[in-house]
Amino acid sequence: MFDTGAHMMNTVCLLADTDCEQVSALMNNRERSVDVVCAVAARLTSGALLTLNAAGDGPVGCASHITFFYTRAIVRIDAWGAWREIAAAGTPGIREEVEIRNNPLKSFLAIRAGRAESLSTVEAGLRFARLWDAIKASAAKNGEPVAIRPGPMTPR
Repeated sequence: MFDTGAHMMNTVCLLADTDCEQVSALMNNRERSVDVVCAVAARLTSGALLTLNAAGDGPVGCASHITFFYTRAIVRIDAWGAWREIAAAGTPGIREEVEIRNNPLKSFLAIRAGRAESLSTVEAGLRFARLWDAIKASAAKNGEPVAIRPGPMTPR
């Protein structure tokens, strides 16, 4: 979950732009030293619900995507930005392929070198950290829900 799932969790934290207030998670490390499969259910402070799933030992072709369910539309995007689909008013979504001009490593290097601006905020990073801590805490308690109480940002 923390390997590829970290990108998924970070994307959700950025797009939702709000904290999770409660998380329930189950993990299985399949007799390895790291988490391999994980299922997460959470509620945002806005009341919206989210689910995250990671299949670290999935078959070839297993891919990452994010789906948003709205009242009148469903939006699916590739986690790496290669495609998107929008289905609205009962019409099926048509996949729009997007040329990927930058990969995450190139973006990171450009930000680090000062050639690009980071779109991530400290607050989004804290949301991500609180979410990951709650996922681990809930999984350690066999899926028992864990409340997240965001604290104020403390200057260093």
